[in-house]
Amino acid sequence: MPKSVPIPLSLMICDQVVVDSASGKTTIFGAFENILCASFPTALPRLMLFAELTCGHGPTPITIKFVRTTPDSVDGAVVEKWDLELPFSDPRAIARLGITIENIALAQAGEHRFILETEGALIIERRVLVLPKN
Repeated sequence: MPKSVPIPLSLMICDQVVVDSASGKTTIFGAFENILCASFPTALPRLMLFAELTCGHGPTPITIKFVRTTPDSVDGAVVEKWDLELPFSDPRAIARLGITIENIALAQAGEHRFILETEGALIIERRVLVLPKN
């Protein structure tokens, strides 16, 4: 178990995240919760995840998992996984994470989730439905 788990403020799936260099403001473009696919299997060319976390202490290991839920498991089967470190300069600060993800394999329609963890402890998750395009 980690010594502390950051508190999640948001987790968005979107097309693009832009941070204004003058103001520091973040703009999220094309937020979505469904992915429409013409056929399966396929690969999603590109998406971005944007998360805001607080109450972190120093460098914090973050694991992002993309999982497909199954009838046999609420936890789902891991499709992709990424590891990174998120620095927290102050526990009161808000750490922002914008990550570009390319070519996610989508084997079939159904419920999928993005899960953020630190040392095995859940921080936040976001559901996304993969649907056939009619």
